[in-house]
Amino acid sequence: MIAAERSVVYKKALAQFADLTRHKITERNGSIYVHNKAGFLHMAFHFYELPDPKKTEVEMIARTWLFTRGEEHQHEKKVLDYLELNFVPGGPEFLARMKSGDTEAQMRFQRAHGLPVLIEEKAPTVTSSVDKGMDAQPNRPNDFAVVVGIENYQNAPPAEWASRDAKTVATYFKALGVPEKNIVSLAGPRATRAGIAGVLEEWLPKNTNERSRVYFYFSGHGAPEATSRNAYILPWDGDPAYLKTSAYSLDRLYAKLAKLPARESVVLLDACFSGSGGRSVIAKGTRPLISVREAAPKSRKLAVLSASAASEIAGGLDEQGHGLFTYYLLDGLQGNADPGKDGKLSLSELHSYVSGHVMEMARRQNREQSPRLRGEGSLTLY
Repeated sequence: MIAAERSVVYKKALAQFADLTRHKITERNGSIYVHNKAGFLHMAFHFYELPDPKKTEVEMIARTWLFTRGEEHQHEKKVLDYLELNFVPGGPEFLARMKSGDTEAQMRFQRAHGLPVLIEEKAPTVTSSVDKGMDAQPNRPNDFAVVVGIENYQNAPPAEWASRDAKTVATYFKALGVPEKNIVSLAGPRATRAGIAGVLEEWLPKNTNERSRVYFYFSGHGAPEATSRNAYILPWDGDPAYLKTSAYSLDRLYAKLAKLPARESVVLLDACFSGSGGRSVIAKGTRPLISVREAAPKSRKLAVLSASAASEIAGGLDEQGHGLFTYYLLDGLQGNADPGKDGKLSLSELHSYVSGHVMEMARRQNREQSPRLRGEGSLTLY
């Protein structure tokens, strides 16, 4: 393969993986740079000729510079395990196969005027260790779950991986014994303010009873209101400039759950409320950070496990395709948060596991994220 062909293919491969991980690409002075909010990656290619003359492999190395408080930190990480070019016998086509961890992609090229042209593409997919689910627990016919996941908003930027989070979490609630008919999933345009309010304020009161446990899970943007400093979850149609009328406050969420006839409610929030990025948005022209007032549950029937402290950002774990908090929440529910391996798991045990891993991983991402537990931690999940 000639050098020009290699260049085209490798740049397209880089574009695939940069798009997957929400980075931007620029080319300058013969070098390729991949940018994100924390710094940039400088991509270096290393080629390996295989015994088969029809194939070649490339290893992609990322040298990362992160800038924190004016200080430069550098480390090196392999971001592409291999890129294999396989010529199709008897024709001008060849395939490019890429793999990075559990992420795979494939492209089919055809030569035109001496250079490869992309003619077919199989988009990269992300597989996660938590997508396989958890062991099924005994059926709990009186339990209910509300799952809200909003990735693409009408009036706000995307909340990365939120839709995937919600779909996976719904399967875990089913495994925890919640009947499928008792699980309400609101995603995308269905997750409006009216839709969320309707489920919380009309459907649940009519269906729950004194033996019920209610789960409420939200993955998407949170937002702080500048005047009151109250925290809101942002529905699909919410507007960060008009939170009081277009969003749903945590105070209201907790109050409505506390009024249910249910025995107990568990709230799981993969959102943040600092207004400084990640899974948080803010009205245009307002300066982050807003010192948001942390809403606290006022009922002993209510427990809240949230992704971060009020002043922190809730981020994602791109290599797993989930929010960082949600990934370790599900990983813990699979049994990894059960310290005694006795088949029993309390909410406080789950929090301890999630908090330790999220804090460590967030620091590797050069930031702070500290999951919080408020309310009854002795509640047994299974």
